[in-house]
Amino acid sequence: MPKVSVIIPIYNVAPHLKRCVDSLMNQTLDDMEFIFVEDCSTDDSPSVLEEALSAYPERRTYVKLIRHETNMGLTRSRNDGLSVATGDYIAHCDSDDWMDHAMYEKLYLKAVAEDADIAMCDFWFARDDGDELYYTMSPSGNHDVDVSRYISTLWTVAWNLIIRRSLYETHGLRSPEHICYTEDFYLTVRAVYYSSKLAKVDEPLYWYNQMNSASIMHHLTEKRRMEEKTSYLDTIAFFESEGVLDRYEREMGWRILKNKQTLVLQDRFDEFMAIWPRSHRYIWSVRRPFCDWKIRVLMLLVVCGLRWPVHLNNVRKHRA
Repeated sequence: MPKVSVIIPIYNVAPHLKRCVDSLMNQTLDDMEFIFVEDCSTDDSPSVLEEALSAYPERRTYVKLIRHETNMGLTRSRNDGLSVATGDYIAHCDSDDWMDHAMYEKLYLKAVAEDADIAMCDFWFARDDGDELYYTMSPSGNHDVDVSRYISTLWTVAWNLIIRRSLYETHGLRSPEHICYTEDFYLTVRAVYYSSKLAKVDEPLYWYNQMNSASIMHHLTEKRRMEEKTSYLDTIAFFESEGVLDRYEREMGWRILKNKQTLVLQDRFDEFMAIWPRSHRYIWSVRRPFCDWKIRVLMLLVVCGLRWPVHLNNVRKHRA
């Protein structure tokens, strides 16, 4: 059985794919499984993948390739990869990113040494003007504290951690196929909640590519905001079904306020008020990076029924 299975969805990433494949094929961990899911790319990604893999014949027996006949989307690709994964731990990798050659060895050894269900690491934002280091949360050893910390972490992503496969199987963890934005939050928050122990390697081992202009992160639309709202509301319903929402209500309130703050700036006050009103009790406690102090004041005015000063502020801002 492989120690780690890495699932790599591929869709129109030809300029970035070889670097990703090279960083995967040169991993120092032995006995890995690589699952590439080609999601009906319209560019040269399939041929780039084949050429890149041809340089590593010793790894080919550990490579599985799934080809979609039609474009199914990121989350379906991840789920299809998961359905054939056999490793002790599951990892996700975006095909326009890359990682340190020792990333999976370090994460795996850390997870085994601490008998952890999840091991995570810090990462880099890779930008044209240089890399920026991002520190992920450090586990405290207290389950509720760690879940709360994770929810209140802005970058809750799947690709900087490995998760024990049995956690997926026992709890039916899957990426939500109706969501293609904040789908990582939906998946990883549940994994963190179900985990018995978290571990961390205090090193940045993954490069999150900010130079891909086709990335979803460069095209945040109203549809994406709605998907984010769905992810958060579904997670609130999940915690309610588990009978633990009171433990994480404040942090989920911050998430909801982050999602719906733009409605205040667009004079969509009724919509703002209707989305999980319990979040309003946490307006003054929410901080950056979710909301700054100006939007907190505007949200409080709306909640208190003082919409006209918010409207005037929006008009002045629009005219400027």
